[in-house]
Amino acid sequence: MQKKNIAVIFGGKSSEHEVSRVSASYVISRIPKEKYNVYTVGITKDGRWLLYSGDVSALPDGSWENDENNLRAFIAPAPTVGGLVVLDGDTCKTIKLDVIFPVLHGKNGEDGTIQGLFELSGIPYVGCGVLSSAACMDKAVTNILLEHFGIDQAAFTWFYTHDYYKNPDKYIEQVETELKNYPVFVKPANAGSSVGISKAANRDELIKAIDIAAKEDSKIVIEENISAVLDLRKYSLPTMRILAIADEEAVSEIFVRVNSGGQKLTEKNFIETLLAVFDNDVHDQINKFCEESRKPVDGTAFNHI
Repeated sequence: MQKKNIAVIFGGKSSEHEVSRVSASYVISRIPKEKYNVYTVGITKDGRWLLYSGDVSALPDGSWENDENNLRAFIAPAPTVGGLVVLDGDTCKTIKLDVIFPVLHGKNGEDGTIQGLFELSGIPYVGCGVLSSAACMDKAVTNILLEHFGIDQAAFTWFYTHDYYKNPDKYIEQVETELKNYPVFVKPANAGSSVGISKAANRDELIKAIDIAAKEDSKIVIEENISAVLDLRKYSLPTMRILAIADEEAVSEIFVRVNSGGQKLTEKNFIETLLAVFDNDVHDQINKFCEESRKPVDGTAFNHI
C-alpha cells in the first residue's frame, strides 16, 4: 500500500506557541510511519514557515528552529498545486499532500484563519471548518449561540475593551448586576484556555483582571464561578480522590486534582476510575449535551467541549 503524505503544522504567532510545540511532538510521535510520510512544518513566533526534517524531540523546547537543514515552505492556496511548496535556495519543489493536520493553538490557528487557507488549497484537513473554528474561538460568540439554542451554561456577560475604558463604572456595574455574586472568571474572548484569564473575588480584583485580559484581546468575557467536588473514595480505587476545583491562580477551566495515597496511576486506570463516577444515565446526558452543543456552532470532526 502506498503511503500517504501528511503535513503536521505547529507553532504560530499565538501566545500559545509553546503549547503547540508540545502537542505537535505528541501527535507526530503517534502517527504510524508505515502508513504516512510525515512532513513537519513549524511556524515561528515571527511568522516564518519552515519545513523541519529533524528529530521530534527538538520541538518542545523550540530548538528545532536552529536546525541548519530547515527550509522555507508554505501551503499553496491554489488548488491546482494541492500541496506544500518548499524553497531551497534558488529552486523550489512541491510536495503533494493527502491531508493536513494542524496542531495550532490560539489565534491564527484555531480561529478559522488557517482553515480558510486549507479550504482554498483544496487539501483535506483535520478538525473543524472555518465557521465553527471562528465561532468557538470567540468565547462571547460561542456563549451567545449556546444561549440562543437554550443550552445550559455558566451565566456570562461581555463587552468590548475600548468601551470599557471609556466608562469603566458602567461595565463593572454590568458585571455585578448580571452575574450578581463573586467570584467570577475574567477572560479575553479570543485567546487560549488559560492565557490572560483570572479569577476575581471582589471588585478590586475584577478591575485588575480586566486589565490583564485586555492585553490579549479587544473583547472581554466574564463568567460566573461554578464549584463542584467529586469524591471517588466509594468507587473502584478507595484511596483515590478526584476533586474538581477551580485553581486560585488565573485558571479558566475546571482542573482535576488527584490524591492517590502514593499509588502510581496509569492513564488507563485513571480514566476508568473517573468514568466510574457516572452511571449510564449520566453518560447519556453528557453525550446528549455535547451533541447539542456541536450543532449551533457547526461543529464537525472532533471537538473539545
